[in-house]
Amino acid sequence: MVKRDNDVLRVIAVLREGGALCLACLVKETGIATAHTVRVLRSLGKTVQLTHDVIVCDGCLLTRDVFRLA
Repeated sequence: MVKRDNDVLRVIAVLREGGALCLACLVKETGIATAHTVRVLRSLGKTVQLTHDVIVCDGCLLTRDVFRLA
């Protein structure tokens, strides 16, 4: 359970610093496996305002589905 809590905190920290990031950039920045990052994002979406839009990713500068804290 502690590992998951740390993963959630890591994703939140990266989104706070990185702005709007695509899944690939979130995985790269957090070091968390893709499938687990998706689970963390789903979990976060239930407790914090998390937006999901198709815009330019602040990490890779490509137009993709990105996530950001509202």
